[in-house]
Amino acid sequence: MDEHCFYCFEVLHEALVPDFRPLPAAGDAFARIGNSEGFPLFITWNIAAKGGSRTAKHPRLRGCVGNFKPQPLRDGLCVYAKHSAFDDYRFNPITKDELPRLSCGVSLLVDFEPADDYLDWE
Repeated sequence: MDEHCFYCFEVLHEALVPDFRPLPAAGDAFARIGNSEGFPLFITWNIAAKGGSRTAKHPRLRGCVGNFKPQPLRDGLCVYAKHSAFDDYRFNPITKDELPRLSCGVSLLVDFEPADDYLDWE
């Protein structure tokens, strides 16, 4: 949902810009994100290339961290938006200068089913 990504951007912006004030519309979007239902989730940050290079159409991974343990949605989005931005060991922490080129993806993992082994899928 768009408000999940919007919330992650607000969390990241607040962490990077000390005097940041959320947009007025943020309150409405955040109110729609419940905190009672738990979800396993992953937050993915991608970044567009600078300028008009041929790779500009293909953003590259900038961070992706999540958890398979269900947790309250709003809390999980907040925690993993920051973890994926600052603690993904494969990348340097995201900086304020990268904000305009970032895109965010939120994956809520649902409908798990038991499996006999890792090859047991369709």
